[in-house]
Amino acid sequence: MCRTLSQLSLIAPKQHTIRAMELCQSNPEEIVDLGIRERYVNSSRSCYTQHYVIKDDGCEVGFLSLDLAPLDEPLVIYEVFVPRHLRRNGLGTKLLKVAEQTARSLGYEWTLIIPKTMDDAFPQANLEAWYRENGYEAWEEHAFGGVRKRV
Repeated sequence: MCRTLSQLSLIAPKQHTIRAMELCQSNPEEIVDLGIRERYVNSSRSCYTQHYVIKDDGCEVGFLSLDLAPLDEPLVIYEVFVPRHLRRNGLGTKLLKVAEQTARSLGYEWTLIIPKTMDDAFPQANLEAWYRENGYEAWEEHAFGGVRKRV
């Protein structure tokens, strides 16, 4: 099941045009990209967690894992994943924006992320800097080093 979040025409570096981002809840065997399928199957789950394959104009471009807790808590972005062959095109930033737009549309005030790199090609310091560049700030009260953003 897919639902279109926007009909944006956004130009990212290297001229990758985002046409229509969709959040899709899929069965693992329906996921074509092996990296996305692996993340979908192996990402952590709680009673609030939802996993989504992100499609752009029908093609799989990423994976989001979101924790849709009660509205008085932040929406937790557990994972933002873009396959290596699609990186450095601005897709990670676009997926982050999709997660934030989802939080806003559901009525959340904040998003929360605990940055942890899962790829040696993208060091932890770079990941933390990327979240800061995207408006995230340290949440001093969070026990596990979370960063948050008002949406």
